Amino acid sequence: MQPKQSTILVVEDEAPLIRAISAKLTREGFSILTASSVDQALEQLEQNPNVECIWLDHYLLSSKSGLDFLQEIRSSEQWRNMPVFVVTNTGGEEKKSTYMRLGATRYYIKSDNRLDAIVKDVQDYIKKQ
Repeated sequence: MQPKQSTILVVEDEAPLIRAISAKLTREGFSILTASSVDQALEQLEQNPNVECIWLDHYLLSSKSGLDFLQEIRSSEQWRNMPVFVVTNTGGEEKKSTYMRLGATRYYIKSDNRLDAIVKDVQDYIKKQ
């Protein structure tokens, strides 16, 4: 019997990055859903109650950012405790502090972290849950 696949929602606006992240996560045994805007991400969560965690970028298509998305799900009883891994090019202690204060699980700067290291961290976190 195969172990249950964990489902991750990847919220990212750059198509090449979505493909790379999805390919890596799929190879590691995850089931992947994708969204490139806050509205798409919320729709994916509504339609897929089995999502176990979120991979979130700051800059997204539309006028809403990753911060807007995180605020929205943290105000929802249904998704309040959903693990959120922020993976972004947006540095700065103030932005990181804001994400962490809003309940992000982890915060990574893309240029400072290898994709496989972030995926390993996500895997380890999910296994502990």
